[in-house]
Amino acid sequence: MSFLLPIQLFKILADETRLGIVL
Repeated sequence: MSFLLPIQLFKILADETRLGIVL
């Protein structure tokens, strides 16, 4: 379960990066 946290964090980071590219 500890390896699931980084994946969630990476997904949030990817979403923010995509949002930044769109903006």
